[in-house]
Amino acid sequence: MNSLTAFGVLVVFGVNLATSDAAVMRKDNLYGPRYRPLWEKGAKTQFTKNFSPTSLKSMTEKAGFIYENFKLTTEDGYLINLNRIINPDSVNKKDKGFPLLLMNGFMMHSDAWVVQKEMDSNIAFVFAALGYDVWLGDQRGTIRSTGHVNMSSDAHNQKYWDHAFDEISVYDTSAFIDFILVQTGYRKLNFMCISLGCTFHAVLISERPQYNDKILAAFYFVPLVNNIARVMDMPVTLQLNFLIGEINTVSYEDQGIYVIAPRLSGIKKEIYHGCIPFAGVAVSLVKQSLHGALHFPPETVCHLSALSIGGGSTKTAKQILQVYKEANFAKFDYGRKRNMELYGQEAPPFYNVSRITSFVAIYYSDADGFSTVEVRGK
Repeated sequence: MNSLTAFGVLVVFGVNLATSDAAVMRKDNLYGPRYRPLWEKGAKTQFTKNFSPTSLKSMTEKAGFIYENFKLTTEDGYLINLNRIINPDSVNKKDKGFPLLLMNGFMMHSDAWVVQKEMDSNIAFVFAALGYDVWLGDQRGTIRSTGHVNMSSDAHNQKYWDHAFDEISVYDTSAFIDFILVQTGYRKLNFMCISLGCTFHAVLISERPQYNDKILAAFYFVPLVNNIARVMDMPVTLQLNFLIGEINTVSYEDQGIYVIAPRLSGIKKEIYHGCIPFAGVAVSLVKQSLHGALHFPPETVCHLSALSIGGGSTKTAKQILQVYKEANFAKFDYGRKRNMELYGQEAPPFYNVSRITSFVAIYYSDADGFSTVEVRGK
């Protein structure tokens, strides 16, 4: 096993080591005694009741780390937020550790990396404790990233919300990477992602292969790339999720609304309190709808839901629906006429993932009905 693969295995297995005396000694050597509350037996995440844009700051500081955030401007004028979690032992050092960028799934923002029940299952905190310089990117359209240099982010402003994962990948992800490397002085970073966050990496390098030289390694968890399962081949319970998603997206756009869950920032507390009486039932129903591929305790599902959800555009939802319907990892489909104008062909082109030459480790599960081991497209 090489060192990069071991890095990924640590994420999957190492953060849940046993708490025997021998394990305690190993963990003291690994994390340092200062961070024993992060992993000791029974240590639980201190969830915040603050569901505002400052929730990540609150949870980071409760866990004993230093929080910073930066506002970046992308090439196309979007204002996006980049979070940083720093080990206190490194706060006065120029070198705060090797940089690690975490990217989120669809409708999620960076809080999703710190909402597991057990403290040592929160990847962002674990790697900060290990001495990494941890950065978490909030892609455009999420609560902390809804600005633009000259456009309003009003839910009815179609021009602002006219973006899908094509633009997020090329503009937002590149801006995060470039800023981190300038800020830290490193020439490369590690990239870790879940679901659509892995799409951002694959699309970026397919479009700008020079970013291979800026990423030491990428670690994909349940990725949405060219391993997409076709909707018609999925169990009926999973197919229903896509049908409901399509109906909701069409409904929003029929009302002239181009963001999913408008006014999300103001209703997170209501989501939490409304969830509590039905947590057990909700987990059971969602687990069934996802064909059993969901595992988290009912007692934390309300915090997890309210904190993790960050928002997103209807166009991003449409592109996700598109790639699953066709099982093709392709650019946004504007229809034949517009496709000819933009792409020079009637159908949207596939992303050329063969351009990814830097190290990638992929972690997936047979229980994940949304993906397949079969590679589609290039």
